[in-house]
Amino acid sequence: MNTEFNPEYNNFLIENEKARFRVSIVSIVITVIALIVFGVLCAFFVFSGIDFDNNYKNADKVNATVSYTEVTYSGDDRSTDVYVNYEYMGKEYQDTKLASVINADSYKKGDTLTVYLIEKDPGTPQGDPNAASYYIMAGIFGAITVVLILILIAVLGLCSKHKKNIKEYENNRIAQAKAD
Repeated sequence: MNTEFNPEYNNFLIENEKARFRVSIVSIVITVIALIVFGVLCAFFVFSGIDFDNNYKNADKVNATVSYTEVTYSGDDRSTDVYVNYEYMGKEYQDTKLASVINADSYKKGDTLTVYLIEKDPGTPQGDPNAASYYIMAGIFGAITVVLILILIAVLGLCSKHKKNIKEYENNRIAQAKAD
């Protein structure tokens, strides 16, 4: 094995480590931006779920009749909206779209179902006042955030390694220059 100092190879190693360091810095910036985005989305879904729960935990239950359903297509996706008629606090609501409903495809015109209403927004009936979907989304974005934190920690470790290697190679070059 050749143990002689090769200045060209040492310079190559320094430039290689500097390039890796720059890539690591860019990775850190991108990861931090993604962390902020996913963290905000996670918080949004948590607070939306809490707000939803707070609004609908004391909601009024009202019987409604399905006036019609509407099926829409977007590419391969199929969506069914359910429209209902109901009376709340002496006022009639006609052809009002349900804000959320499970198994929307199963409802037909004339079917009766229970809708949940809050006094401050009686024109937005909920077919299924359940905040679970908010919490599921918060969990997904929370998990992504944790993974991004782990990636950030790994990239910071790589950054530290690259800086250490650069310093070592530069010290080798200085030591060799002094020896010559």
